Amino acid sequence: MFFKKKNAICPVNTLFEVLSQDLKIGICCDIYFNVNKMRHHFGAYGDDGNTYKNVHYFLDKQEYNSLEELKKKAVLDNVQFMSYPGEVSVTECDGCYPEDDRILMEYIPEKKKTARNSFGAV
Repeated sequence: MFFKKKNAICPVNTLFEVLSQDLKIGICCDIYFNVNKMRHHFGAYGDDGNTYKNVHYFLDKQEYNSLEELKKKAVLDNVQFMSYPGEVSVTECDGCYPEDDRILMEYIPEKKKTARNSFGAV
């Protein structure tokens, strides 16, 4: 039987939390989300498949040389991305479903009360 995975419905600042989490452990960040039925791509990548050096940040096809530049210049629906007032629907994070990320799982409808950390503990 196939169970449809749920999207995480969250504010944009949550995407930045996930990005920060990934950067702390040196992994690339790759988030797909939807806004107004349009698919978007957000994250960071660096040399040698990690984010320890030469990190580039992106929103869709636009790249930024620093996190500060992305926060200042990135735009979504004609609004500064960092200050986007609505919620986004995250469909994929780092090659997994949102429920596999400890931050995003808090924003999955019907999963909030049973959220687990990355080690499976409630």
